[in-house]
Amino acid sequence: MIWLPLRALSIMFSHPKVLALAFLPGALTFAASVGVVYGVWVKFLSFTSLLISLPIMMLTFLLTWLFVGKLSLMPVEDLLIDECQKRVWGEVRLKGLPFNAARFTRELLYSALVGAAGIFFFILSFIPFLAPANLIVAGWLSSYGFLAPLYERKQGGRSDGRVALFFEHAPGNLILGMSLNVLLFLPVVNVFLLGYAQILATLVFLRRESELSANPEIVRT
Repeated sequence: MIWLPLRALSIMFSHPKVLALAFLPGALTFAASVGVVYGVWVKFLSFTSLLISLPIMMLTFLLTWLFVGKLSLMPVEDLLIDECQKRVWGEVRLKGLPFNAARFTRELLYSALVGAAGIFFFILSFIPFLAPANLIVAGWLSSYGFLAPLYERKQGGRSDGRVALFFEHAPGNLILGMSLNVLLFLPVVNVFLLGYAQILATLVFLRRESELSANPEIVRT
């Protein structure tokens, strides 16, 4: 598991086409996130203290990244997932679903739910003993967004049981999501993060599938 982030970097920089696919949605989302944060600061936070404005701006940046990022990644995520399958398995075993209005609507609704959940748990974080829950939920929301397209492929488009699949690997998915959220606030890195995150999440998923195929008697936990 430790070597997967390095392999994700290797795949991302392996070809100009892959690098471009990884860069474009991140650059678009970064620009949108900065614009939204600046607008929120000018309209509502410019006269408040840093103790109030900084957490709100960080939350705004994260929620915009999750919402806009998921939508901007949609046109390229299938290409990145297929590229990872070719590198790991030598072929595309899990085929992508057609990109149509129904799929776009599902992703739009998911992004809206992520935003609503983020705001809800941010409010709860002001209750001292519930503050850690905000970090945990944010980590799970981030990782789920990148793993969901892979669960969708595995289930042939069905949505039932997708959350259960995700929580079969709850600790690992939490580490994945929290790591991505930390990288989100690193300058320059965050511009490439969307594509990199999709590649890394795909490698994590494919590794689990390979282990399951090699050891079908394993009981998932």
